[in-house]
Amino acid sequence: MNKTLRNRIAAAAFAFFALSANAFGGTLAISPASKDVGVNDSFQLAVLGTGFVEDLIGGGFNLSFDPAILRLDGVSIASIWEFAPSGGLTDNASGTLTDASFNTFAAPKTGNFDVAVLSFTALGSGLSEITLAGSPSFPFADINANAVTPVFTGATVNVTAVPVPPGLALFVSGLIPLLFRRNLA
Repeated sequence: MNKTLRNRIAAAAFAFFALSANAFGGTLAISPASKDVGVNDSFQLAVLGTGFVEDLIGGGFNLSFDPAILRLDGVSIASIWEFAPSGGLTDNASGTLTDASFNTFAAPKTGNFDVAVLSFTALGSGLSEITLAGSPSFPFADINANAVTPVFTGATVNVTAVPVPPGLALFVSGLIPLLFRRNLA
């Protein structure tokens, strides 16, 4: 094989790999990264995009959590994603959310931006990791339809049983016999 042909093959291979390579994106993260709540508390966590250098037109995510500890009550996609936003499919029995997606054609996003708000209720005591991952059904893409590969970071929720304050417990324990005596009279 002559040198010119070898150079052409090398150039073609380089061009092929350059065009087919994924752009590396920023980070899709849950914020705050850790949260302490009590049993029966309702709370929200944000899904945020940070450090994206490409003009992002959208993507999707999945998440998982411990269904014995948390219940996902709702997913609200930020209004900046105007084209067919979807809160995905929640399965609280298995502790999953699949195919939440967000898209824009009016204003591609770079830098830092809101993606969604996750609304949860704490069901039981314990520690639940919330794992965030990409959705194969809705890959991240830039304005030129190139795949973008973000880093995904989740969060940890610590749910504790909320003790009855000692003063309230004492008051109630004194009130019950008083009510019982009145009903007997």
